Amino acid sequence: MTLLESPPHHAPPLLFAPQWHTVCSSSELESGWAVAALVGDRQVAIAVVGGEVFAVSHLDPMSGAPVMARGIVGSRRAEGEGHRPTITSPLLKQVYDLRTGRCYNDPDLMLECYPTRVVDGMVEVGVPM
Repeated sequence: MTLLESPPHHAPPLLFAPQWHTVCSSSELESGWAVAALVGDRQVAIAVVGGEVFAVSHLDPMSGAPVMARGIVGSRRAEGEGHRPTITSPLLKQVYDLRTGRCYNDPDLMLECYPTRVVDGMVEVGVPM
């Protein structure tokens, strides 16, 4: 699968000026799967859904275990919103929105999201400086 050049994907409104880190070639990512990467000092899960690249914390908000890249990547139909890209924790099965980090099973849980962009075929993830 080939990802086209893309404008930055911004997770919920950025509360920080991102420091961009090159993670991998877009050709190394497969749609519907997630991979783990160390971005700066953060463990990040990177997933592709529908040709769009997402980055979220690799740490499961419920257990604190670094497992989110082993979760189930897919989409969920949200009323009035169409299909939303999701990742499901492999441990306790909470489902998180990849765009917002919102947990569909527990409103008290939130998965940290990071902005992504593809530049010259390379995936970049923005993390706080």
